[in-house]
Amino acid sequence: MILLTTSAEENAEPYIDALRAVGFRDDEISVLGPERRAEVGAFAARASGVLLSGGCDVEPSRYGEVILPGGEVETLAKRDELEWNVLDVARELRLPVWGICRGLQVINVYFGGSLWQDLPSQVVSTLSHVPPDDETPLATLAHEVRVTANDSALGERLAPKAGPVGVNSRHHQAIKALGAGLRPVAYSPDDLIEAFDFDAAGSGDWWLRAVQWHPENLIELPVQRALWEDFAAAARRRAKEAP
Repeated sequence: MILLTTSAEENAEPYIDALRAVGFRDDEISVLGPERRAEVGAFAARASGVLLSGGCDVEPSRYGEVILPGGEVETLAKRDELEWNVLDVARELRLPVWGICRGLQVINVYFGGSLWQDLPSQVVSTLSHVPPDDETPLATLAHEVRVTANDSALGERLAPKAGPVGVNSRHHQAIKALGAGLRPVAYSPDDLIEAFDFDAAGSGDWWLRAVQWHPENLIELPVQRALWEDFAAAARRRAKEAP
């Protein structure tokens, strides 16, 4: 079973569609929102993989900051609590974890990292990480990513074979300081970390990977689909190994 966390069940459909595309049935996907955070233990005990989806901002107090005035920071403390509990269990059980957008940011803060709360006001860049307007299709490619860890499994999947990898982009926050044990795998043209994995050294080979963009909207592209297939393979291996 894939445990999919989200702010509201109606936001889960694009992620469910991507999971369906790589072979998961609906009865193999469980959506868990903040209102069901007390059920984390019961769900995680049956899970073979965890998907942390996009959504609102992480509460800045979790990385030692106060909310930036004028930064349009929108938080949901109950979702933070939910996902911290999920990561506690996933870490203990070594469940595969796949983080997308907010999911990447949650994992980073969970491991002691921090975030830029508002990129437009805190980071000088000529690159915009949000679509120009609400009419922009979700699959619009905004920029390329530069792979720096070609020796990692995630880096191998992102490394250019038929040319540079383009990604979509819709986030106003990003990694400031990387969390302990996380390895940067790819960067944006303005040097923001766009993908990381968990450094396997001493970790018991825990499958944990995350990207800042939204590959659920890019499932038709072979490189992006490969990321989902990789997560699916890890979850199926875990299901076979589970008691």
